[in-house]
Order: sequence, then structure tokens, then C-alpha cells
Amino acid sequence: MVGLITKDPQLQNCHLKLQKFIREHEAHATIQRLRNNEPITATDMAALESIVLGEGGQGSREDYEANYGTDKPLGELVRSITGLDQGAAKTAFAEFLEKAPLSADQINFVEMIVDHLVENGVMDPARLFEPPFSDVHPEGVIGVLPEYAEAIVAAVERVNANAVAA
Repeated sequence: MVGLITKDPQLQNCHLKLQKFIREHEAHATIQRLRNNEPITATDMAALESIVLGEGGQGSREDYEANYGTDKPLGELVRSITGLDQGAAKTAFAEFLEKAPLSADQINFVEMIVDHLVENGVMDPARLFEPPFSDVHPEGVIGVLPEYAEAIVAAVERVNANAVAA
């Protein structure tokens, strides 16, 4: 979330207003789907856009693009505000964790990923090679979970994909 806020006070103000608006509307079906890591459709996204960017929302599509750019999907932004439900984050890695005999350090590493997703909603897979993940091992996920690194990256990518309309 912090990465979205710059020193521009107008952008910070817009982001804070958007955070408040999303939290006030967190019962909306699409926001719940995003929070619970359920895939969203174009119809879901249209409904979300209508409350966020429609009349009574937080501005127009042009305002959104001026503040956040065109490369940040609305679903990702909303999820970065709401975070990911902890149960949903754990479920995203459950199949992997159940099949893999992991050491305590490896389990802690996966729990760090879950915690990041719970707090931030989405994760750039490149983060798995940066602090705090590289603090566990200099090579990040490859060093901690060499035989499962691809599966971990794929799980993160699936979580991210569910924040974008199919």
C-alpha cells in the first residue's frame, strides 16, 4: 500500500479517500470476492467500477488513471486496500503444503508469504527474492524451497490473477 502513496499531497488525499470508501463498502459482493481470493468476472468488475468510479464514488475512470496510472487494475488496488483473508491466503497454499514434507524453516517461509498476502492483497513474485524473503536465504524462495520454488511462484501468480477480471 505504501508504494501507491507519493509525496504528492493530492494523490495521498485521493488514496486515503479511496481507502475509506472501500472500507465503507467492504460488504459489496465483488469486494468480498477479492478479499476471499475468488475469481472475478468482467461483470463483477463492472459492478465494482460502478460503485468506485460511478456517480457517488471516488471519481471517474480518468481520475483513477491520472492518480494510479493505467497499469494498476482496480481489482488489485482494491485488494491492496482490503488485504486478503487469512483463510483464503492459507487455502491458496494448502494443496502445496499438504503434499510437500517441509522443514520448520520452509513452513515459516511460506507463512511469511501468507502474511504478506494478508496484509497487501497481492504480491509481485519478484519479491520472493528480496528482503524479507532473502533474509531467510540469500537466494530467496529458490534457496529455501528449491524443489518447490516454481509451485510457490505459481501459487502467488494465481492469487494475483484472481484480483483481475477473467
